[in-house]
Parts: sequence; structure tokens; C-alpha cells
Amino acid sequence: MALCGVAACPLHPVVAVGHVELRITKRGIFVPLPPPSLRADPVQQVQLEGTLVAEDLAEGTVVRLVDAWGMANVTIPLEIDQETFSAVFVADLTANCLDVWVESPTGERLGELRVRGEIEGENEVVVAEGCTGTAEVGDTDAAAETETE
Repeated sequence: MALCGVAACPLHPVVAVGHVELRITKRGIFVPLPPPSLRADPVQQVQLEGTLVAEDLAEGTVVRLVDAWGMANVTIPLEIDQETFSAVFVADLTANCLDVWVESPTGERLGELRVRGEIEGENEVVVAEGCTGTAEVGDTDAAAETETE
């Protein structure tokens, strides 16, 4: 499945806090080897790709990705001048809520966004803004509890 470039796809959503901006395109989440029908088999290993616009990232800065409704809890180390990030994790494409933010070495959150991967048609995945439910952005308790079970 090909990803569309930034110029070809509208960015969706964009969050800017201070000097950091995270971007994930509508096609920024995908299943590398999809089954014949994602609707029949929605729990899949997925890949999420995004871009990062930031000034003066400190060494040790990471992108965090937590599925507030699932088991994914991923830390992506960043290089000082890195502009893209990618994470591979397992998600239920019918019930996921992905919190993504940049975290400084001191634990400061530099940007936050909340998206979900949705099945479109039988075998396409798209990124949608926000989630339904009550979990707060960056609430890692649900993911941490699920990981230890």
C-alpha cells in the first residue's frame, strides 16, 4: 500500500504547542500485509508514520504513542534533526485511540494529538481525528495495565 506524500494528502490533524508540531496524514496508518478483509480480522500489526517540525530538540527527546484502549505503548527515540517518525504495533482497527506526543528528556510534553485508525471499505485504513470515550490524552494507565496482564 503506497503512502501519499504531504503535498498529495491533507494533513490530519496538526498540533502545534510551543515550537513542536506533529503531523499525521490521512493515510499515515496502514497494515503492511493486510488480510483479505480487515473487517473480518481487525486486530492487526499496523504501522503509523508521521512528521515532526521542531526547533532545538534536546538529546533524549522521544515521540510517545499510547493506545488508550489497547496494549500499544511505544517510545520512539529521536535524533536532534529528525523530521519523521514511525511505529509498528498491534491495534484493533475497530476500537483504538492513539495518543501521540513529543516528550523531552525531563518529561515535558511538547505537543499532543489524539487520532484513531479506522477501516474504510474492506481493506483500507484511514486516520481520523479524535476518539470517542473518556480517556484523557496521554493517559498511559490503561495501556500499562493491559501490558502487565
